[in-house]
Amino acid sequence: MNSNRNITEMLVKMLEGDKITMEEAKSAYNLSEKSIQRYLADIRDVLNEHNIDAHFVHDFKNHNYYITKDTDIPFNEIIAISKILIGTRAFGKHELNQLTNHLYGHLSIDEKSRATKMNISTISKYIPIKSKYDLLPRISQLSNYIDSRTTVSFEYTNSYQKNVRGVALPISMYFDTFYFYVLMYDETLHNTHPYRIDRFTKIKKNTATKIKIPRELKKDEGSELNNTYLLNDGKHINFELYY
Repeated sequence: MNSNRNITEMLVKMLEGDKITMEEAKSAYNLSEKSIQRYLADIRDVLNEHNIDAHFVHDFKNHNYYITKDTDIPFNEIIAISKILIGTRAFGKHELNQLTNHLYGHLSIDEKSRATKMNISTISKYIPIKSKYDLLPRISQLSNYIDSRTTVSFEYTNSYQKNVRGVALPISMYFDTFYFYVLMYDETLHNTHPYRIDRFTKIKKNTATKIKIPRELKKDEGSELNNTYLLNDGKHINFELYY
């Protein structure tokens, strides 16, 4: 391998959190210590010259080299978000690991180790809400439909375990009490209704139908969360208590 490739590979490894020792590098690249030192110096200079939020570290005590990254999200916020994610129980275990690993990617090596230790017990005993489907692809798919105001055809298993079909316009998406919901407008029934996204057995773009929601029926997820309890959709009822 040429020197540029060697330097690039070492830089990528260090950015991913690996620590490089002189002996390991000499063996991996079949080069002298002087050559490895030159590569490491080039990496250090590149980081300094380009004002990257990362720092080259030579640990003299442990005889290794690594890169620390300045975090753009504070450690306490990463911990708070990760604890909330675990507490929702909404995601399958592999999706939870994917999300927490992305969060930890904003941390330095030492902080990532701390965060992992703080969550290792709860993640190892994590039991998600039962779902047949991955949520992240569905969240992405529905987000695109909402953003492009795309009418969809769908098949859905309702709370009575009955399969229903329909055509509707996705309006917004939100999370409440373990589940993600998409709010959709049904032109035939002239109303909006929340659907749990894990209960769709099929959902796809409907190119034959174009639905536009009337202005007076437009809702947002904030209003829906404030006006519903456990997603029992219905009309407002005003009452007075005398005591």
